[in-house]
Amino acid sequence: MTEIAKLIHRPARWRSMLLVAGAALALGAVACSSDDPEPTAVPATSSPAPTATTAPVPTATTAPAPVETPNTDADLVMAQAEASIIVPLGALNDSGQTGVAILIDKGDTTEVVVDLGSGAADVPQPIHIHSGTCDTLGGVVHALGNVVNGRSVTNIDASLAEITTGDFAINGHKSGEEVSVYIACGNVPRADKTSTFSLASIGGSAQDGSVSFIDLGGQTSVVISVGSSDAGLAQPVHIHAGSCATLGSVVFPLSNVVDGRSVTVIDESISNVLKSGFAVNLHKSADEVSVYTACGDLGDIAASASADSGTSAPAPQLFDDEGYPIEPPIESDIASFRLETLTVALGSTVKWTNQDNAPHTVSHGLSPDVEATPQFRSETFSKGGTFTHTFNTAGTFAYFCEVHPSMVGSITVQ
Repeated sequence: MTEIAKLIHRPARWRSMLLVAGAALALGAVACSSDDPEPTAVPATSSPAPTATTAPVPTATTAPAPVETPNTDADLVMAQAEASIIVPLGALNDSGQTGVAILIDKGDTTEVVVDLGSGAADVPQPIHIHSGTCDTLGGVVHALGNVVNGRSVTNIDASLAEITTGDFAINGHKSGEEVSVYIACGNVPRADKTSTFSLASIGGSAQDGSVSFIDLGGQTSVVISVGSSDAGLAQPVHIHAGSCATLGSVVFPLSNVVDGRSVTVIDESISNVLKSGFAVNLHKSADEVSVYTACGDLGDIAASASADSGTSAPAPQLFDDEGYPIEPPIESDIASFRLETLTVALGSTVKWTNQDNAPHTVSHGLSPDVEATPQFRSETFSKGGTFTHTFNTAGTFAYFCEVHPSMVGSITVQ
């Protein structure tokens, strides 16, 4: 096992590796309670830099040419909010270039956004998706756009499902002239071993982003990528009991977020770490721990697995105060940045569930203007969050997302 694999699988409880670099993002905000007790500071732990100099030099002669997209801060900002999976990239050969690769599901294609600590200024650094793992790299399967000044954005001709089988790794090189020197690598986890949730900024912090949980088998890797705060500033972050609206005590401390990124390996199974009734909450700094800058509610992986397998118990029949049965709500998923157009009976209840990796609202009105006296208007809610409304008035009600005004729909009640 190479040193980078040892680093990722280190068994010590809550041992962490801080990542560097980041960017800023301003999206919709959610409100978290300020009743959070001040957590005990978690001391940083240091790890020796891994080395890997004996691996064979990969060739990219059979890989398709990458389709590069504009490489700007805006790309990283959008990627952090839309992330499907965040892959941690560990530094090799004392490069100091730790970072993340953000994978975004685009249907038949996948956008890959690489954000690393910068190498030599303006020097293109080749990077590829290989078969195999960082321990045993195989050939190049997908060439990515060169990393320049720590950044690369590429759209590859493969679905997210095709590259999240557990058989691939992302590996970067020092330069075109020194392609045999590896500077960073990360194993792409299996899709069924990973869950990703949105983190919404608070108080105009512009620290929207995402957090991925990766099942390591008895351990859990927690990878955070958010809009960056002040360069080099360490920001405490924790998994709390409760929700963003009602934060409870700290359940799992995580490695401080520095320059928008954090990686922590928790010595617990993912089923113990990832539960409903938990939330990830980010603080402004150790000196201003009472100021929250981003938060996201988590789902229960065990409950999700039970629902997917069809083993969950049926919902109980509910009755109103007069003994009449209450019809279950009409389910409407917000997915692929789309709101549905529905026709429902008078008295029906509609329940919207956010399935995207970005925050949304359900707001009565014609985009981008909310009705002066809206029949319904949700708070901003992230992935896994829900909003419910009962329609007791006939008519057609246009609605849209205030965070993404191009998302529109309508409800006809008859």
